[in-house]
Amino acid sequence: MTRTKRIVANLGVALLGIVTALVIVEVAFRLVAGRKARPWDDRPSLYFMPAGARSLGDGPYPFEKPAEVFRVAVIGDSFTFGPNMQFEDTFPKRMERWLNLEHKGKAEVINFGVSGLSTYNEAAVLSMAFDYSPDLVLLEITLNDAELNPLTREERDKLFGAPFLKYKLFTYWKSAAYLLSRLHNTQTRRLYINYFENLFDDPSMYGRFMKSLRKVGAACRSRNVKVAAIIFPLFDFPFDKNYPFQRVHKRIHDALKQAEIPFIDLRRIYDGIPPERLQVIPGFDSHPNEIAHRMAAESVIKWLATEALLPEKVLPMHVYRSREASKAPHLVKGIRAADKRLRRAMMEH
Repeated sequence: MTRTKRIVANLGVALLGIVTALVIVEVAFRLVAGRKARPWDDRPSLYFMPAGARSLGDGPYPFEKPAEVFRVAVIGDSFTFGPNMQFEDTFPKRMERWLNLEHKGKAEVINFGVSGLSTYNEAAVLSMAFDYSPDLVLLEITLNDAELNPLTREERDKLFGAPFLKYKLFTYWKSAAYLLSRLHNTQTRRLYINYFENLFDDPSMYGRFMKSLRKVGAACRSRNVKVAAIIFPLFDFPFDKNYPFQRVHKRIHDALKQAEIPFIDLRRIYDGIPPERLQVIPGFDSHPNEIAHRMAAESVIKWLATEALLPEKVLPMHVYRSREASKAPHLVKGIRAADKRLRRAMMEH
């Protein structure tokens, strides 16, 4: 056998080995990947809406506010609206239920959340909310609120998606698609973080965000309406010391302080909880789910009480640290004492 033939033969053997190895990897990958549990879906199949409601976000309310009612208007984006959820499970509606535990109908919390809005274009929604004569306006802020117009899903996919996975080759070559998507995700993580940081580093965007906050604050104060802000984190990353948006939160804090709007940042209440437990559709839609909204409602009510932004007549009278404890008769006396201490803590400044 000539030297040339030996080289060709060796290359053929090597190529055959590579192809065989790739086939084995692909078969093994498909066997492992094919063992996934049957997919399930816990999202509503039907969305219910009371007669007379102005949108899928809330029920009907009269423009004229009854004299004995304390009315809260919650202005925000999709984090307030609550996509893929029944409207009754959003944090504004949970707040309303708990604020009416003692005296039915004394509190109204109206959800004015509209998906796709930013602080800049929520001013128009605020003017609509004023038609309902609120006593308090809660401005919900998401970390993309410095955008003039938030990205659509298509635009987001274009910026952070993996277009190469659309090639027909990868519909058959599953192991390669998996490997490339993992490599792409590493790069996308940095792009994703940079995108949100740049929103608040860009002088024009940050300046517009600041101007919008001042406009909201001034509009509320001119009408003698209390105003406060709620900051939601992003639910795409673990809530630990490596949570990547700390600097963005700090920039929002600074802007709210300059606008003289008191605020609560909900970031810490989710510490240690896996993001997928808080996402409305884990791995696909990272909007907060019912658990995240319930936790937000609890924290916001407590904070509003400590800041004296809610009247005492609408505050829950009975607050317990443990629901199980309330079932033990011999602990009733201790529970009542704890109840008083917690209530005092809620009202202390």
